[in-house]
Amino acid sequence: MAHQEVTPHRASMVTILAPRNTSSFGSSVVIQAHQYAALQREIQLLRGETYKEYAGVAATLTEDGLDRQALDDLCWHILVRDPSTGDLAACARYRHGVSSFEELLSHDSAIASGVARAQVIRAFANDKADAKRRGIEFGEASGLAVKQYFRSSYSGAKIVMLGMALSDLLGGGSAWSIVSTRHGASSMLCRLGAQVVCGLAPHVEPRYGHSVRLLHLDVARIPARFEDLFQWAREELGSACFVFEDCAELGREPEDLPLSLAERPPAYSDLERDRRSQRAQFGGAFSTQSEVETSDCCVYAAD
Repeated sequence: MAHQEVTPHRASMVTILAPRNTSSFGSSVVIQAHQYAALQREIQLLRGETYKEYAGVAATLTEDGLDRQALDDLCWHILVRDPSTGDLAACARYRHGVSSFEELLSHDSAIASGVARAQVIRAFANDKADAKRRGIEFGEASGLAVKQYFRSSYSGAKIVMLGMALSDLLGGGSAWSIVSTRHGASSMLCRLGAQVVCGLAPHVEPRYGHSVRLLHLDVARIPARFEDLFQWAREELGSACFVFEDCAELGREPEDLPLSLAERPPAYSDLERDRRSQRAQFGGAFSTQSEVETSDCCVYAAD
């Protein structure tokens, strides 16, 4: 497949950057390694600019302000550009198919340490077993960053819904996330149906330098009042540009795509039918939670 320049898709501001070493599909864009690295740099620079207010994260940034992490190579990234400038204005990432507790960002976090650690590990095992029983993959959401000026027109809730829709499309739908309590981030996710893992209270995380919560997100818990927002996210993904690195250029064999992502456009009618069936089956177990904060301004240093 010919290499292409990556520009915002004519029907969407959204680009999805696949993990390294992932096979592409017919309508996707394949780019060279240096182009892939440039997109990663954009993401890491936006996170660095957004997270520098957190002392713990600021101390780990590179000299040029990048929030550079090896985990980025393993994740699917959501990039949202400002339509007026083409600049990257929001991003988030999702790791699909987490197989063990040690792969989670929370495995060595303060919130999952001490007397709570055994409880958190059991909760992970239970949530992963539940995902397996439902025929979906378990994952982890992190790395959400939105430029301040962009939050009024493209709220954190929209980015979160894009992440949940992407997880759904890949054959997931259940994920953990370490979420900041600042800017109403954790309370916003709870309004979207996230639940606090083990009911743990907010905990100061030294590597972030502020209070966080450990949350469990599940597409089957999305409240009915946010169905339209979730549908919007699915439609955005339907017109988004999916970008893959050229594995052949690097002499690597690509890994297979999750489920039938290659059969684009996605068959969301089947996904929606299954998700509604799950909602009906589990019913009251998926009650939503609320917190005191009401701001929809969302920034969380979940990386």
